[in-house]
Amino acid sequence: MAPSELVKRLREGARRGSARDEYWLGLCYYDGKEGLIENKWMVEALFRKAAAQGHAGAQLNLGSMYNFGEGGVEQNLEQAVLWYDAAAKQGDPTGQYNLGVMYARGAGVEKNLELAVSWYRESATQGNLHGQYYLGQCLHRGDGVEKDAEAAVTWFREAAIAGHTSAQSEFARCYALGEGVEQNDALAVEWWAKAV
Repeated sequence: MAPSELVKRLREGARRGSARDEYWLGLCYYDGKEGLIENKWMVEALFRKAAAQGHAGAQLNLGSMYNFGEGGVEQNLEQAVLWYDAAAKQGDPTGQYNLGVMYARGAGVEKNLELAVSWYRESATQGNLHGQYYLGQCLHRGDGVEKDAEAAVTWFREAAIAGHTSAQSEFARCYALGEGVEQNDALAVEWWAKAV
């Protein structure tokens, strides 16, 4: 199968140095789509070029490649943090969430729950469901932030309504135990049913 017209346009744009075209061409190589053969080394090279130009999606994906040792690169948590940080500082909500996870785990950086909460909050306010759920968890347990059951419920609710199953389960538990919300067995059962 020959490369598609889209690939031809992306290649031309990448030759001209378009970060957007480099990124999308990298995605085509990643999945072996549009008539291309899967080529993880080409993905890394294209993402790196686009990331160096400030493309947040490329920075995020490059961070994930280093985080998990995928796509022709060896696992390097410090490099993962570097690229997640670049994407996060550009306002990418997934980059913010991923950076929060790295700080929470002490992966590639010194463990810092306060910074983890800060990045989860940045991500959560932009609607990232994982950021909302993990911010709720931190508020519920008092990890890196003052314990606040009502605020935790607010974030669990946000993610639960959008369909995050772990948040739905946690929201149900809050209703069942009356933590941060008035105890209500019927609502607890309703949210557990949604989680299942």
